[in-house]
Amino acid sequence: MPPKPAAGSRLDPLIFVIRPHAGVAAKIEAQCAALKAQHGLGRPFIGADRLHITLQYLPWERAAVHSFLPYAEEIVAQVPRAPFEVLLTEALSFQIGRREYPLVLSGENPAIKALCGGLGAAMRRLELGQSVKRSVTPHMTLLYDPKLVPAQPIEPIGWRATELVLIHSVQGSSRHDVLARWPL
Repeated sequence: MPPKPAAGSRLDPLIFVIRPHAGVAAKIEAQCAALKAQHGLGRPFIGADRLHITLQYLPWERAAVHSFLPYAEEIVAQVPRAPFEVLLTEALSFQIGRREYPLVLSGENPAIKALCGGLGAAMRRLELGQSVKRSVTPHMTLLYDPKLVPAQPIEPIGWRATELVLIHSVQGSSRHDVLARWPL
């Protein structure tokens, strides 16, 4: 059973993700620039180094993020993995009750949903399921802006996902530290 965080400890998300390679990240950044110009968005692009599609996440004690690695290995060992195609086909803002809304790229990706479900089931078996997503809308956040962008098709952007990555999202720093990688 995983340890309980100490009272008052700082929790950061540990996130299982897939990430685009550099050539695709450049296309995504160009798509973001076009959307900003089209809709008059003023906020900056989050940066190519932070682009990802979240599969599952878990709040974990910042001071002990490396203690999660044995659990991560066990979770990943329980999940069937194989490379798959990712296709992003639309842009939209998620209206999630904030003053700044995430502008995202999304698309119907059954393989992402299957991987997300497998990771979630493994997390629940290890009693790490408190934040497991039961349903997922695969998406990649580009920026946060107070203007809402309605759903619209984009020129499809795709790549072959070949790697599962565990990142530590360091709260308050706009930084993602890679903790582990596994082939798909």
